[in-house]
Amino acid sequence: MTFPGHPSGRYSNGLVLTDFLARHFGAVGLSPIPFEQWRKVWRHPMLYFGSLLFGINFAHGGTGVFDTDVAAPNMTAQIDLFEQLVKKHYGDIGLENSIALVTNSGNDYSAYMARNNGTLDPKDVMHFIDEVTTQLAANLKRIQALGVKKILVANLALQCVPRVTKSLSFKQCDNDEISELVDFHNMDLKYNVGQMNDESTNNSTVVVLDLCNAFLDILQGKDYESRFPEGLKGCCMGTSSEGYCAVVDEQWKPMYSVCKDPRKSFFWDMVHPTQAGWEAVYERLLPTLKLVE
Repeated sequence: MTFPGHPSGRYSNGLVLTDFLARHFGAVGLSPIPFEQWRKVWRHPMLYFGSLLFGINFAHGGTGVFDTDVAAPNMTAQIDLFEQLVKKHYGDIGLENSIALVTNSGNDYSAYMARNNGTLDPKDVMHFIDEVTTQLAANLKRIQALGVKKILVANLALQCVPRVTKSLSFKQCDNDEISELVDFHNMDLKYNVGQMNDESTNNSTVVVLDLCNAFLDILQGKDYESRFPEGLKGCCMGTSSEGYCAVVDEQWKPMYSVCKDPRKSFFWDMVHPTQAGWEAVYERLLPTLKLVE
């Protein structure tokens, strides 16, 4: 709706965090192009080598550190593709001045809950969180080993998303069960990143992109209601128990509704922010971004 005016693959009405980050670090245009798209332009030298200089996006919506319920490569497989590209094309260019953004948005835990009928066994889930963060740390080390010396890794921000606050009529920003999961994941990630930085011998730096506190600062801030008067409710919401953003019935009738002005909503759907929401998050992250400039 907001950008670029037609479906573009973003889970939002317009620009998302990666777009703001890419612009911040000087990429031409928007975010680096998706790997699948990049493979289609190899016959066009200007596009091919131009995109190499400004990076490639290996991410897939709905994926995680491990396999989820989405038929797409997990993070290990994505790094495999990155490694193949580096060995084939970046040998002479080098990656010393590159920045990698690594995000794990909680899809591993959504898949975990789906496998366990929507429940969270405290002991089992803590063990699973440790597996996720341990593998995530191993993935960061692989990226470092390929020559990237600056890595941004996002933590989790799930406490206030409409999927969680729906049961509380979108009135409260906290859910004890989800908050404990998020806190444990983020503490584990912070510890692993700290160890990596302490053990680094080649001036490599991993910086945690603290989405969790950025979200909370905005959603619990004094100016939240004036900036985002729609509160914790998403702009694009299902109109029935079976509907959610972008879903249609058998007659292609929308089972969702869209607000008139997405700029008044922090959240776009049940999980993802609007362009205005992501811009507010980006503003909160500016001091952290200076650590890798």
